Amino acid sequence: MATNNTQASMEARERGNVLYRKGRFNDASKEYLKAAAMAPSDPSPLSNLSAVSFETGKYTECIEFATKALSLLKAGPANDTLKQKLLMRQAKAYLHLSSFNDAEDALDQLVPGKEVNDLRDSVKELREIDGFPQQQELLLETLVQLPRWKLCINDEPEYFCFGNDYAKSVYTAELEKSAGKDPVLSIMFCGVSDARHVFHTILQYAVNKKGSQKLHITMVDHKPIVVARDLVFISLLLEAAANQGSRDVALLSLSYAYCAQVIPPFVWDKLQDTVNKLLDRLEKKQQPTEMVYLPTQQIDGVMAVLKSWQGTLLTMYKTSEIRRYVAEHDVLAHGEELDMFSKFVIDKRTFNGFSVLFPPQDMLSSLEPGLSTLFADYQTRKQGAQKRLSDYLDKHWKVNFTVLDAKMHARLEEEALDVLERHPFSVIASTLEEQLSVVRARGGSLYCLKHMKDFFEKVSLNLVQLRGRLTMEMIVSDMAEVLERMRYGILDRPKQKGGAGDTDLSTTIDWPLRYHLIHLNNIPDFFGGSLTSFLYGPPVLKKGVGSGLSLCSLKGWENIDHFNSESLLMHDQKLIEKHFQVKLAKGHSRQETFLFQYYRWEKSETGCQSFDKLMPRESFLRWLFAHYLKLCIPFPRPPNELCLFASLNITTFIRLLVQMGELGYPGHWLSSIITSLSRGTVTTTARAPRSKLLEPSVVDKVYPSRTICVKPWSAELTTLIAQWRSLIPYTVVVPSGLLPPPEAIVEYSVKIPHTWAPYLDCPEFILVFWNARKYPVPPRDLYAVVLDDERGSKAPIMQEMREDGFHILTTVDYVMDTCTATFWLRSDVMESMLRENWTVFIGRTDMWTRHSPAHPLRYVLLKKRTWKECVTA
Repeated sequence: MATNNTQASMEARERGNVLYRKGRFNDASKEYLKAAAMAPSDPSPLSNLSAVSFETGKYTECIEFATKALSLLKAGPANDTLKQKLLMRQAKAYLHLSSFNDAEDALDQLVPGKEVNDLRDSVKELREIDGFPQQQELLLETLVQLPRWKLCINDEPEYFCFGNDYAKSVYTAELEKSAGKDPVLSIMFCGVSDARHVFHTILQYAVNKKGSQKLHITMVDHKPIVVARDLVFISLLLEAAANQGSRDVALLSLSYAYCAQVIPPFVWDKLQDTVNKLLDRLEKKQQPTEMVYLPTQQIDGVMAVLKSWQGTLLTMYKTSEIRRYVAEHDVLAHGEELDMFSKFVIDKRTFNGFSVLFPPQDMLSSLEPGLSTLFADYQTRKQGAQKRLSDYLDKHWKVNFTVLDAKMHARLEEEALDVLERHPFSVIASTLEEQLSVVRARGGSLYCLKHMKDFFEKVSLNLVQLRGRLTMEMIVSDMAEVLERMRYGILDRPKQKGGAGDTDLSTTIDWPLRYHLIHLNNIPDFFGGSLTSFLYGPPVLKKGVGSGLSLCSLKGWENIDHFNSESLLMHDQKLIEKHFQVKLAKGHSRQETFLFQYYRWEKSETGCQSFDKLMPRESFLRWLFAHYLKLCIPFPRPPNELCLFASLNITTFIRLLVQMGELGYPGHWLSSIITSLSRGTVTTTARAPRSKLLEPSVVDKVYPSRTICVKPWSAELTTLIAQWRSLIPYTVVVPSGLLPPPEAIVEYSVKIPHTWAPYLDCPEFILVFWNARKYPVPPRDLYAVVLDDERGSKAPIMQEMREDGFHILTTVDYVMDTCTATFWLRSDVMESMLRENWTVFIGRTDMWTRHSPAHPLRYVLLKKRTWKECVTA
């Protein structure tokens, strides 16, 4: 019987070994358990089980099986090899659990050798890292401020004063069903622009949701001018509700400010009065108006915009210049919108003739009597009436200063007027699509501004109905930074009232930590697509039907699979759900045209996944290496072609490593990836992109295995890994010395005058350090030297350059006014470059060319502070 059991155990082990080699670890484990049960005194099945446990990241279980196996081993040379293997596995498992004493105990029992010595060095280094006295809040604050995108030479973001998409409430019956009983409904609008979606949502919510539930709306935009303009809008809405006498003027002024380039004098006066009231409150460090919260640290920036609307900006352009600009440029509008505009016969005629929209005729005589007579003469086609009316407009009407960005005009001058190239009716039509459908059906010649005014009147009346229930939080920041700050609990928010030191800025608001719905607009079009959306959004998202991430695209994607393939390198819906814990809401077709449509992704299961739901190791490594190569070596494309930017920098890869660790991918898998990339070579079946846009069939392709050099990015990667190390949810076990210690990470700046070129606002620029002593002149075509695959240059000189010729940094801040690039880098690399007289220049990854001349590094470099100084008390 014993012989039979032994034979059966061996057969089970052999079946397990076959399954193990195929990567079917769960099935292999079952066979090994059978083998162990049939031969309880045999350590081999237990050793096999410890190997399976280690490979699947179950390090505690690995140690337990190894301990049991060791207890069954008999002393003697025959078992020494297995004993050493088990102890080595135990030591590594202890390391991945950060159990350093236990790891050392296991290492003490091993025969000395290189691998043992390397592990001892790793234990020592990990102990030092573990004992590093950093302050978590300082660490988080510094990390979230690191650039997420490649640098733009023109560091002043573009001002989108008019929204591009069709306005729609995000408050739906589905959302009410899942969140109706929650005490607070929380919604975030990113890239809020003219707040069109906010207004529709407030209107829909106030009409349909009665009771005590509160509504918290967070409005995010990276331009303080957007927040300032929206504050003017909200102030006018509140005034219209509170003051019957000024209601019509307030609402018509709001309508003009919302859509027009040129405005009547009474509108200009009302807007200036509103700006004055806002400044008066903000200068006293009060909140700008009721229902609104503006973070204390952002008040000065918004005040600067409001003050600019009272300064030299007002006289920068004459009304005649702006009217001529609008007339000479094809102001943008869709054909369907222009067809609808034809219904407004008077408006169409006057806009074509004067590039302005006139007030509704029933209000004109009371608001602007001088214009009323001239307009009547024009309508009856009296001789000379058109010129008299035009002269009047040039003399009395004003430029809508809320669409003028002082910073952009100081830098770009007349080029900044691009923002005016939008037809006022296009703004109205895209805001009031449903309301204007009646006009489309019945015809008529009502004034289009009357429709805008009527809409804002409804919003105004319903806004005050939400008094005590509605909070509008306005944040000037990058969308991704806001989401990440919220995830880590470091978003700038006030203390609750009722405590010591209350100020006017203290609130009774219950700030949401999670959101029912996050409206991303089309920001992902420009900054990383679904990858950015799914890395930053789900951690602060609530789960429920009708909730989720809502995003659209204004680019030419074929469908949602195409969009996801380009950014996620993944299109299978089940894989996406497993790896990013979101699923496409019901009602969306994966094959329908993606253009202009909003897709909503609901949060699905969260937390660690079971191992059988994860990708096999080979597929996982190929996918992550493909992401790294795509970040480092995007495919060349003409600048600004459809605005398809390769904007992400290597911090995205770090966040991807964090996400994969949280999902349950084994720490030693991820550590091996870090090790390979840090050493500068990877053997992989992935490749850098071979087209501007990646389709599903392309991202699924498995190439022949090849060793690829990625040394130019290793200095930056190792710096970033070391900075993020304590936030990575697994122990990063790499050879000692591969990553720099905190005191050897330094913030530097270099002063490099920029060169004029088209599209300086594209996030496509990098910093390149060049070994000028060995290779005096960088090649014109940088793509040929960075690309180490079948398409890259095979010239020996190019291969040598990849090894020791240059370093590339993607995580760089650039200030255009001072021509200063600031970055973090390990000091040993910097000191080596200084000794060898390297140069530095700015390159760009859309054309893979040099943007600036090369400058001797030693003459332009400034050392600022160390990472240790930055994150310790």
